[in-house]
Amino acid sequence: MTLALTPDFLDMPQSAIEAFHDAGSSIMAEPFRLIFDRAVASKNLLILLASEKLPHVDHFQQQLVRAMMSAGLPLRRKVRFNPHITLSYQPGAPFERAIESYSWLVEDFVLIHSHVGLTRHDQVGRWKLRSRTVPAR
Repeated sequence: MTLALTPDFLDMPQSAIEAFHDAGSSIMAEPFRLIFDRAVASKNLLILLASEKLPHVDHFQQQLVRAMMSAGLPLRRKVRFNPHITLSYQPGAPFERAIESYSWLVEDFVLIHSHVGLTRHDQVGRWKLRSRTVPAR
């Protein structure tokens, strides 16, 4: 699931990678459950969506965007966050239907450098979700 987008980089500069690492390391969030229970197709796209709001995802995504902005990273303009999983980019008939729930516990997040037009994706960073609370002694 894409949480935030930057403008396209032909080659990601080291300074951007360092800023992403600073942003990712600053995130404090409890692990949360994602549940998708709808399949939706347009004429060229098939995605999974949630039929109910996902407040934990929205909060996490907003925190990530703030951390990226604080680290000086550019964000792609006019992109509205809509939690979904893309299954296919193939043409087909539009539809929307309920499906058996697909869920998992989100315990970490990753930074992926997607090489535009090359179907190549490199993992640049990975962070465990962690709480702000300090364990009792």
